[in-house]
Amino acid sequence: MHMTQVKVINPAIAGRYQFTTATGSQYEIVLDGANKTLVRRPRTPEGNLRRDNQPIKILDLVNAQVGQSAQILLEPLGSSDHTMRITSHVVAIDYRPLSE
Repeated sequence: MHMTQVKVINPAIAGRYQFTTATGSQYEIVLDGANKTLVRRPRTPEGNLRRDNQPIKILDLVNAQVGQSAQILLEPLGSSDHTMRITSHVVAIDYRPLSE
């Protein structure tokens, strides 16, 4: 499985993106046309958020680039019409095509 390091997640390019944040959390974003999902894997149990380790539908990938906080608009996780997930600074992003 060949992964390529990238500096930014481009929502127009389908694939699997894995990124790590400054706190050590791991995220996987899958972009496949209209099917866009996020899975978060916390580094420690103390850092758990709702629906960790489960795919969550992405409504809009606002920003995800190395050196900045990722901002991802998700389907509602509570009573609001959406949830904004803001991470600590992204330290690395790996990309691979969906075909791999």
